[in-house]
Amino acid sequence: MTTQIRELNLSPETIADLEMQYKATRDRRVAERILCVILKAQHRSHQEIADILLLTTNTVSAWLQCYHTEGLETLCQMDAGGSAPQLTAAQLSELATELDQRLFNTAAEVADWVFKRFGVTYSERGMQALLNRLEFTFQKTRVVPSQANVPAQEDFLKAIRRTERSVETHRPVLFHRRRS
Repeated sequence: MTTQIRELNLSPETIADLEMQYKATRDRRVAERILCVILKAQHRSHQEIADILLLTTNTVSAWLQCYHTEGLETLCQMDAGGSAPQLTAAQLSELATELDQRLFNTAAEVADWVFKRFGVTYSERGMQALLNRLEFTFQKTRVVPSQANVPAQEDFLKAIRRTERSVETHRPVLFHRRRS
C-alpha cells in the first residue's frame, strides 16, 4: 500500500500553472491526474479526492506519491512501455511491402500470412493494432464493373503519366469528369 501524502503545500503560482495545464489538456487521463494534485493542494482528503474523481483511495495515493517524488511530467506520462515486438524491423518492412503489393480482406488473413511466413501468431485484434501502428487502414471494397476495358485503362494510365511528366512539379494535375 502506498503511503498517503498528508499535505501538499504548493505556491499560488504552481497551482495557477497546474490549473492552466488542466484546462489545456485534451487527454482526460492526464486531466484527472492534474486535478488530483490541485485538489490535494486545496487540502482535500484522499477519500474526498477519490469520491470526486470516482477513483479508489489507493489510486489517489499512488498518483500523489508519484507527483511528490517524481514530478508532474512523470505523473502525466501515459506510456506503459508495452511488450517487446513480435516481429523484427526487417519482418515489419517485408509485411509492409506485402501489404502494398497485395490486398487482404481481413486482419485475420494478414495474421495468417504472417504466421505462414514468419511463424509468429497474432490474434485478429492484435493484427489490427499492428496494422494501425504501421499506418495501414481498412478500406471497404467497392464493386468494379465486370466489363472493364483493360486496353483503355492502360492507355489512360499512359496518358496520365505523360501529362504528369509534362506539367510543372509544383502544380497539381486536375482531372475533370464528363457529365453522363
